[in-house]
Amino acid sequence: MAGLAVFALLSLMGQGGVKPRHRLNEMTCRQRIISRRGLYSAVALHGNAIIYATDRLFS
Repeated sequence: MAGLAVFALLSLMGQGGVKPRHRLNEMTCRQRIISRRGLYSAVALHGNAIIYATDRLFS
């Protein structure tokens, strides 16, 4: 819980806006789909790891 609180505080402290030096190119539809799949797979992987770890810890 303490580690979670530290990460939450650090994420709140770093909210100063950083502007890119050059204008960013807009993502294509294919790039959006690929990045969305990557995000979903990372969330699923970490969620599965948390479930596995809590199962091993409490059983």
